[in-house]
Amino acid sequence: MMEICRAEHIAVGSEILLGQIANGHARSISLALAAEGFHLFHHSAVGDNMDRIVREFSQAAGRSNVVLVTGGLGPTGDDLTKEALAQFLGLPLEVSAEATIHLDRYFANRNKPMPEENRKQALCLQGGSILPNPNGTAPGQYITYAGVHYFLLPGPPLEMVPMLELEVLPRLRQIFGHQQVLVSRVLHFCGIGESEVDENVQDLTVAMNPTLAPLAGEGEMLLRITASAETDDEARTLIDPVERELRKRFGNFIYGMNEDTLPIAVGRVLSHLGASVSLAE
Repeated sequence: MMEICRAEHIAVGSEILLGQIANGHARSISLALAAEGFHLFHHSAVGDNMDRIVREFSQAAGRSNVVLVTGGLGPTGDDLTKEALAQFLGLPLEVSAEATIHLDRYFANRNKPMPEENRKQALCLQGGSILPNPNGTAPGQYITYAGVHYFLLPGPPLEMVPMLELEVLPRLRQIFGHQQVLVSRVLHFCGIGESEVDENVQDLTVAMNPTLAPLAGEGEMLLRITASAETDDEARTLIDPVERELRKRFGNFIYGMNEDTLPIAVGRVLSHLGASVSLAE
């Protein structure tokens, strides 16, 4: 029987913990894996500290069989991701000829000398594989050890996202085969409180497939229906009767679905009525 993917994502970078940048990779990775039916169970963020990154790897290895790490692959002294993984696994770092050639070409194509500190980015875990990075200097790395698949990816989104799509997802498909797809549908409520909605959906929230869960929104209440199935169409077929039941119970309190917003919903009603809104300051 094919093993089930149990993935988690570790974002490395003190700038995330300081609130200087948003951890956008969490959403990108969640969406990408969900679209493929791969289960992602944990997100975490850790600063640029060797001991703390090693502890994150230790925790991840104890509960997940796929660990995706973003950040910490740059050329500076506080870029410690692969060094921390090497320490945790007890493996040496070796100079990769493939990564060295990539770095030489990257700077040569820009008519710039390569700073000596960038040579650090050519180090690879013994037994690991380089993941090509066509958009930057930091190659990614992949290694499997004791049943856990580790993917190290650079922090810049323009580098990470293409590598996720071109390098990580194809490997996950090869490792885990076809997984059931996950499809979600979000209903937006207005004019009714969360507690009142919750009281009236208790019988629906105990179901296992599809599941029904409340979400916190900005000034609104949301319910997410999520189903797993062999195909998107089969998952949507499971979701449809739950949505019909919710619309029967809550009627006009539901104003939209998925990416809808209240202004979009109001505009849709006005357009249907042939009405307009005039504003003056």
